Amino acid sequence: MKKILLSLAIIFAACVSCSVPQTAVMNEIRKIDNIQSTRIPVSLISSLSGLGNKANSIPGLNLSALKNVNSIDIMTINDNGAKNKARKLLEQFYKGNTYELIFQSKQNMFQGISMYALPSTKNTYSDVIIINDNNADINIVELQGNMSQDDLNFLDL
Repeated sequence: MKKILLSLAIIFAACVSCSVPQTAVMNEIRKIDNIQSTRIPVSLISSLSGLGNKANSIPGLNLSALKNVNSIDIMTINDNGAKNKARKLLEQFYKGNTYELIFQSKQNMFQGISMYALPSTKNTYSDVIIINDNNADINIVELQGNMSQDDLNFLDL
């Protein structure tokens, strides 16, 4: 009986050590081979959000809401092996409770679009993650900065 309990304790400890905290999942996804990753510079964000009314004329996107965004990272995952690795990490992300679920439209476990935000102070967020997963690819957009709830209305989801 002691051997069984000891074995279960070791297995439990191994499982806990294999899990990745929700805040570290995106960094682990960036380490996967065969993904396309792009960082949009702050200067480009500033110039786009400074377009005034022209920025607001793009259907479905309010660029002025990006005025408080410091960086935008876009990851596209097409490779089957990379998608499998990313989905395993995203499973841990979905189970976490650090980020708030802002929007979700799912067809099944892996297909759909979700938006999560990391609260920083009252009614503001320091990190917003948008995940669009379908059979062909996984697209992840990570916005970092100081965004209000009103800023999160930049997409007409």
